[in-house]
Amino acid sequence: MTTLDAAYFLLSEWLWNVSWGWYHVPVNVVLLYLFFMWAARLKSMPSLLLCFSSHVFAFGLYSLIVVGGLIHGMHLEYTPQAMQTAYDTGILEAAIGLAIIYAVLQGFFFFVIKKRYKLRIRPILTATLLSNLLSALCVYLLLPARL
Repeated sequence: MTTLDAAYFLLSEWLWNVSWGWYHVPVNVVLLYLFFMWAARLKSMPSLLLCFSSHVFAFGLYSLIVVGGLIHGMHLEYTPQAMQTAYDTGILEAAIGLAIIYAVLQGFFFFVIKKRYKLRIRPILTATLLSNLLSALCVYLLLPARL
């Protein structure tokens, strides 16, 4: 995979995120909140704050990378032929790709705030990965089959 293929992958996943994949965030907020309370054994309010702040951070950073870095910085634009050759997959693959991107960005967020808030990082990262992958599966099952 070349740098340009990776850039088109990130762009296509971002477009998926703001169009058909928008279900991912609300589903993941609920699942991550429940996993934080159950697996990470956090209380209700810290779970809610960590859940929302990690999603805001991940979406903000991802949008900054795509819009600021790829679209404005590299002058990358949506062209169906380039997108099709670089990243042509189905709904499940797009949902899983978005889940992995969110899990990595949220994991980065938790590593950044780990020292300040004394978080147990292993259960939090496990909960983050599991909730994102389950959210991807839910998005896949919720979307119409004719996409």
